[in-house]
Amino acid sequence: MSRTYKISLAAPYINEKIESEVLSVIRSGWLVAGPKVDAFEQKLCEITGRKHAVAVSSGTGALLSAMVAMGIGPGSTVIVPAFTFPAPASAAAFLGASIRLCDVDAHTMNISVASLKAVLEERVSLVVGIDQFGNPCPASDLAAVCEDAGVPLLVDAACSIGATLYERPCGAFGDASILSFHPRKIVTTAEGGAVLTDNDEIATEVRRFRNIGLEDGVFKKVGFNLRPSEMGAAMGRVQLDLLDDLIARRRELAELYAALPLGFQQPISDARMNYQTLAAVLPMTKRDGTPFGVDIRSDFLTFLADRGIQAQVASYHLARIDWLVRQERVRPEDTPICSRLHDFGIALPMHCGLTDDDVKEVVDVCLDWLEQRSADV
Repeated sequence: MSRTYKISLAAPYINEKIESEVLSVIRSGWLVAGPKVDAFEQKLCEITGRKHAVAVSSGTGALLSAMVAMGIGPGSTVIVPAFTFPAPASAAAFLGASIRLCDVDAHTMNISVASLKAVLEERVSLVVGIDQFGNPCPASDLAAVCEDAGVPLLVDAACSIGATLYERPCGAFGDASILSFHPRKIVTTAEGGAVLTDNDEIATEVRRFRNIGLEDGVFKKVGFNLRPSEMGAAMGRVQLDLLDDLIARRRELAELYAALPLGFQQPISDARMNYQTLAAVLPMTKRDGTPFGVDIRSDFLTFLADRGIQAQVASYHLARIDWLVRQERVRPEDTPICSRLHDFGIALPMHCGLTDDDVKEVVDVCLDWLEQRSADV
């Protein structure tokens, strides 16, 4: 039986204008890939500075479409950070590519130039850099390394809309980038995604692919039905106008959480996080130096849940995903930082429905847990 929480991990932002816009779409009878989608795509271009924004039906659909447009298929090799949701690896593997995992930085929880160079070699076809939890990866530096190696860069900015790197908006980096509009994201279209690029050919290929290969009335290539809904685009368009306010509120909440002595995710220099997810690492030892076992995270999550607070694991170590282990023979020991983040990483409640008092309650409960477990913080 599912548990009901007093303080939820995440919640979509919905207001009366969003409800009105969705109702207007329903009444119009035009429900898929129409004027609302066009307006949504135009606003994404405005926010990110990209020449093209192509909306699709999910963030994973955006990854798949972008990889198709960038020539990924059988015989390709795609580098993916090992600490992430499985979608980037799944999309590449679905297209027949081999997956190469790289470790991440312990503080940013993102791919770094050093971790990329450790696995970059001639046969690599694509590098995927991920703005994990809305924290910008070093996309400019990664792009320079990729350019020198003659390898394209796809930036998975699924979580990072509104975040910035060197005062440039996330989504503006790489040969292409993708966004997700899942309900846990800051901007949601219920389900949805987008591919962003300045490359005309990539944009044309994505538009064709999302429409079952149809272009100018002719089925020119193989494609899928990945068309976005008008209702979702109407929701998202309203939220894009509120994006600065939504992120400002998340940053206020993050400052309240800073009272906790946990290993919170940190940005690199000249990056500003949007706090799509509030990720942290639990302590690994007690005050007397005794190490905690990996079951300490389950203990922490249960402790919070019993007090009405929803939290969860931060993310996943791809070297422990069954199909990747079988198919690619990846080993957790090759990406040790990801192993630690997998075992001790947590995500705390973060959404604009939280009050200051909600966060203070979460902080107090976490402090109580730390004290009871005699954690070394």
